[in-house]
Amino acid sequence: MSLTTSGSGQSTNPLAPGGATAVYVGQADPQTQTNDFLIFPATANGTVSATSSLVLDPQAFTYSSALDPTGNIYVATIGTASGLGGSTVYVYPAGSTGAASPGRTITNNGLGLASFVFVTALATDSAGQLYVLDGGNCSISVFAATASGNVLPVRQISGPLTQLTTTPTGGVTAVALAVDQAGYVYASVEINTTWYVEVYSPTANGNVAPVRTIEVTNGGTASDISALAIDPNGNLYVAYEHSGSPWTITEFASGANGAATPIKVISSTTTNDSFVLDFQIDSVGNLYALVDTSSGEAVQSFGPSASGEATPATELIVTPGSDTSFGQLLVR
Repeated sequence: MSLTTSGSGQSTNPLAPGGATAVYVGQADPQTQTNDFLIFPATANGTVSATSSLVLDPQAFTYSSALDPTGNIYVATIGTASGLGGSTVYVYPAGSTGAASPGRTITNNGLGLASFVFVTALATDSAGQLYVLDGGNCSISVFAATASGNVLPVRQISGPLTQLTTTPTGGVTAVALAVDQAGYVYASVEINTTWYVEVYSPTANGNVAPVRTIEVTNGGTASDISALAIDPNGNLYVAYEHSGSPWTITEFASGANGAATPIKVISSTTTNDSFVLDFQIDSVGNLYALVDTSSGEAVQSFGPSASGEATPATELIVTPGSDTSFGQLLVR
C-alpha cells in the first residue's frame, strides 16, 4: 500500500481491502421524534441516499451503540418523549432494517447493584459479552452474550478505586469505552480537568483499581475525549473534540501507560472540521470517523497508514448544509 503526499503536506491513502462493507449513521432527536440508523455502503462518497435504514423507538433518545461479532446491534436510550429518565439497552438482530422490533431488551433496575442511570457508552468483546459504561452511577457492567430482561450483570466494575468518577457538582465524566482482543477494558475519565484512559484487567470486578492509566492530554491541549477504539494490532485510538480548530485522533501503542508518547496523530485538513462525534476501526485497520464539517456532518474514511493532516479516502455527507442530531457510527 502506498502513501501519497500532496505539495501542501497533506496525506491520503486508500482503504485496505477486506474491511467493512456497511456504515450505520445514527440520528436521534426527541423533539422531532426521529430515532434511526441510516445505512450506507462503506465506500459511499459525496452526497448520496442511504440504501436502507433501521427505525428505532421514536419516543426515545439513542445515546450510544455497538455491534457484536455476529452483527447484532445494541442501542442504549436515555429518557423518552414523556419525560421518563433512566436507560435501556435494546438488541436488534443482525441485518435488521425498517421498523424492526428488538430481539432482546436489557435492564438492571432494582436488583441490588447500581441500576442504569445514564448509559454513556457500549462495547462488546470477541465472545459477544456486552459492556455498559454508565456515567450516571460511575460503573462498567458486563452482561452475558445472551442476556435478556431485567438481569444482573456477570460482573460490575464500580467504586472509588476504579476512578470512574463524577465531578464535584455531579457531572458525568466517564464517557467513552472500548474492549481489546484480550479483554482489557478501556474507559475515558476526566479528573481535575485532565483526561485519562483507565485500563482494567479482563477479569476486573467490584471496587478495583485500573491496571494502567494513560494520560491523554493531546499534546498539552485540554480537549474533551469523544470516543475510543482499538485497532487489529491492539493499539488504542483516542478522538478529541475541539472548538475552532481541526479535530484529532491519537494512536497509542498496545500496553501504553502513564504519560505515553503517541505513535501518531491523525488530524483534519480543514479548520472547520472541529468535532469527532464518533469513530470506528474495521477488522483490517481502516478508520471511519463521523465528524462535524463546514458542509454538514460527514463520515470520513482513512486507510491504516493515514497520519498527520490526512485527506479522507472517502467523505460521505449525511447532513448537507445543516446541523442535525447525528451522533452514532457503526461499521460492519
